[in-house]
Amino acid sequence: MHFHIDKVALLSLGCPKNQVDSEILLGQLNGSGFRHVRDAEQADVLIINTCSFIQDAVRESVDEIMGGIQWKQDKPGRKLFVIGCLPQRYPNELVRELPEVDGFFGVGDFRRVIEALADGVRWGHLTPQDGGGHQTPHGNDDVFLKRRLLSPPHTAYLRISDGCSQGCRYCTIPRIRGPHRSRKPDGTLREAEKLAAIGVVELIVIGQETTSYGIDLEPRTDLLTLLHGLSRVGGIRWIRLMYTHPPALTDDMIRSLGTVEHLCAYLDFPIEHASDRILRAMGRKTDQDRLRQQIRLLRKTIPDIALRTSIIVGYPGEGESEFSELVDFLDEIRFEHLGVFVFSPEEGTPAKNLPDAVSPEEARDRRDHLMMLAEEWAEERNQSRMGRAEVVLVDEVDFKTKTSIARTQFDAPEIDGSVIVRGILDPGKFETVTITATRGHDLIAHKQNTEAA
Repeated sequence: MHFHIDKVALLSLGCPKNQVDSEILLGQLNGSGFRHVRDAEQADVLIINTCSFIQDAVRESVDEIMGGIQWKQDKPGRKLFVIGCLPQRYPNELVRELPEVDGFFGVGDFRRVIEALADGVRWGHLTPQDGGGHQTPHGNDDVFLKRRLLSPPHTAYLRISDGCSQGCRYCTIPRIRGPHRSRKPDGTLREAEKLAAIGVVELIVIGQETTSYGIDLEPRTDLLTLLHGLSRVGGIRWIRLMYTHPPALTDDMIRSLGTVEHLCAYLDFPIEHASDRILRAMGRKTDQDRLRQQIRLLRKTIPDIALRTSIIVGYPGEGESEFSELVDFLDEIRFEHLGVFVFSPEEGTPAKNLPDAVSPEEARDRRDHLMMLAEEWAEERNQSRMGRAEVVLVDEVDFKTKTSIARTQFDAPEIDGSVIVRGILDPGKFETVTITATRGHDLIAHKQNTEAA
């Protein structure tokens, strides 16, 4: 049975890496004659790009799919496609449990999505063996050049690699995204130049694990070489580095970060824990002393650096002593940004059936305790910034309150704090402001009369 498709809506869930997949798909849709509409009520087809990293993400994805099924049933002729990490991880279960969905497609399987839309037929239910799975086209940089941004026009994610080969025992990424694969530097730099040409001034460098960039390429290259290349792209003012892997971050690499022009004084440095016993159990290939050395060197190399980290609490075997060790370490280090997550035992990972499980209630209590401490540390840090002049990038304007929402180089979009500036400023422009007050994780400021540095 054929049906006519003109307008397509896309819901992108999960992390920035997933967002890039959505942006690539939007570019492919546009190039194939389909219209992207933001309001699903106007769409003929709804595509949901899912996340399944942990069970909370799985539940969110399933909830959105159920909403999509209701959307489909509200008007005859509508079609629903589910793509990305969830079908990659649970292909057979989804086919069995959700027959209302018109097609499932694995990670990066953009070609078959476009074919299904173009054919105008019920495509059926894709499994990774049917062609999905680890298809993110790192060998075809044209798809990156044609992607349509979902971020503000002055900021873009630049995905330099996909997959991960580090082997952390709790992590589902290798099963979903496959092993680490780097993009070739020439294509990555061409994409950065294209982004700069359309007005992007901030590149956010991402991958499942960015630190190992280039080690799998021939000729071999490395992250620092790529960063220096990005720093020479005209128009780029900020380069922000995310998703580094501490065990792979060498001292030479840390020292060299300080030589990269336009690199933000910011680093995403997810340690996950600080107890040596738990780090070993996680398969993290590092220890507390090494983490401390790296952090000291980072702060010596880039004195104003803001470090973001993530922590997993409730990992099997985490007793009171291991948790206290973690608290003491965090209190000593005082990361500028801290995310805390409760351990999620995931099917197919070595950590799924480890002994000495921590009860969910205890794990949540530990998370809440760390988050309370993080709030106190953030308040202290923000108070210390009072009266300082900061260069900020304006993200958006709130015309109702006549304020502008901006960020310093020390804050990544979506996950960190903002600077609320009195007055209407131009999004995508850099301004110099003075910090005058705090509001939770956010800062209040007014614009200076001088030009941004």
